[in-house]
Amino acid sequence: MQKILGRGVEESVELRVLLRGGPEFRWFLLRGKRIVINDKALIGGIGTDITERKQTEEALLKSEQKFRAITEQISELVFVADKNGRFIYVSLQ
Repeated sequence: MQKILGRGVEESVELRVLLRGGPEFRWFLLRGKRIVINDKALIGGIGTDITERKQTEEALLKSEQKFRAITEQISELVFVADKNGRFIYVSLQ
């Protein structure tokens, strides 16, 4: 918030927020900018719930880590090729 008030430019931040009345956390993307009303510097902004996106990113990361762990531990060659036959991934030890 100090950064926004001091610089007066639009800033964005991702925050993990604990919701009232429960143990549930949600992710929000907050965008804010300094505005002046009646000679007072205030922050105007908007928040967007990005919980689903963050959960998807986390699931993808876990999947990639699992795939990498499996392919790096085996002695066989593992490869992934695209529809044109170009290698996208090759596990070489």
